[in-house]
Amino acid sequence: MSGLLKRAAMAASNAIQDEGAASMKFLGMGAAIVAALVAGGHVHIAHMGDSRAYLFRGGELRRLTDDHTIVGALLRHGEISPEEAVDHPARGRLTRFAGMEPVVEPSMRSVELTPGDRLLLCTDGLWGAVGDVQLNSMMAAGNNPEVTCRNLIAAGKQVGGQDNLTAVVCECIQGGNT
Repeated sequence: MSGLLKRAAMAASNAIQDEGAASMKFLGMGAAIVAALVAGGHVHIAHMGDSRAYLFRGGELRRLTDDHTIVGALLRHGEISPEEAVDHPARGRLTRFAGMEPVVEPSMRSVELTPGDRLLLCTDGLWGAVGDVQLNSMMAAGNNPEVTCRNLIAAGKQVGGQDNLTAVVCECIQGGNT
């Protein structure tokens, strides 16, 4: 299943490149993507850029993706602290994205699901405005996925999120089904 998701992410990236090649106004455009496919009791994640996938399990929110950004690389290598990352001048500069030339592949990850797990897919407009502590709290509130999404977006808007605010929440109800 992860191969199917990877091919879909690559197709999206190729379509973005094709649009860029067809029109000068779209030349060099790109997009961050995060996509999930739930099958056989697992979630398969494809990711390029700084949109994120999280798993909420047992009251804890765990990030499943690493940001493909300059700041993300600096953090992973211990060259800056999380506090320095917040206002770093390279914040938001992507190192991998859909539509990038030369062609890059998405990062892939598969995780086994258990009943009660919740998945959150979101853009940097949400996680950058709301933060992981508040995301965790909102995912733990026990609301259904639709209400949780509405609350997440409202929280992002309330704190003045400047970028796009997008969220998808799904819940594993039984044996890996969502």
